[in-house]
Amino acid sequence: MSNYAKSFPRRNLLGNRDKFLIKESVGLKTIHFGCTDWPNQENQIQNRQLLHIKLLKETPEIIGVDVDVLGIEHLLSHFPNQIFICGDIASSDAVAQEIVASLPKLILVPDVLEHIENQRDFLESLRKILHKTSAKAIITTPNAFALKTFLPLFIGKDFTHIDHCLLHNEFTLEHALTDAGFSKFSINYLSRDISGRYGFIAELFSQPLNLLSKKFPRFADTLVAVIES
Repeated sequence: MSNYAKSFPRRNLLGNRDKFLIKESVGLKTIHFGCTDWPNQENQIQNRQLLHIKLLKETPEIIGVDVDVLGIEHLLSHFPNQIFICGDIASSDAVAQEIVASLPKLILVPDVLEHIENQRDFLESLRKILHKTSAKAIITTPNAFALKTFLPLFIGKDFTHIDHCLLHNEFTLEHALTDAGFSKFSINYLSRDISGRYGFIAELFSQPLNLLSKKFPRFADTLVAVIES
C-alpha cells in the first residue's frame, strides 16, 4: 500500500447527525455545548427542531452551555427547571470548573467549532475537562467538501451561516485535534435532515446526495470526531 493510500483511510457514514447524537447520549449525564441558536431558536422550539429539545427527551441529565446570553435567557424562559451555563471554557476557569463539577459522562460539541476563531484554546480547554472527568466527547462540524455546499453555488446561492469563521475537512479537523493534544479519536461522517431549516422540498431534492454519500462519505454534510479521554 502506498503512503498516499495510508493517508486516506476508509471512512464511514454513520447516519443522521441528530439521531446519532441522541443515540449516543441516551442515559448519560451530558454537557451540550452550543445549545442555543439565537435568534432562530423560537421557531425551532415551536417545531421541536432545536437539537437541545430533542436531547432533553432522551437524556435525563443534560446541561446546556453557550456563550450567547440572549439565547440562554430565552431557553430558561421555556425550560426554567433545566440547567444552563453561560460562558466560555477557553476564557473562564469558573465555567470549566462548573462543568467538571457536574461529572458528565458525555460532552457534545455539535456544530460549534466553526464558530470559534481561536479553536485551539477551546479544544485545549476541552481536553483538560475530559482528562478531569474521564468523559467522552463528540464533535461535529460541517464538511467543507459536502456536495450540498457546492451545488447551490451553481445558481448563485451560498447558505454558509453568517457566524461561521472556519471551514473544516477531515484533515484540518484531525490537525486541530492533534495540535490541541488529543491522541485517541476517530473521524467519520454524518448526514443531516435540512427540512427544518430549508423546507421539505429542499430535503427531498437532497436525498440523492445522501445516497451518494453512503458510497462516498467524504462528500457527506458533516464531520464527526469521537474523542476518548
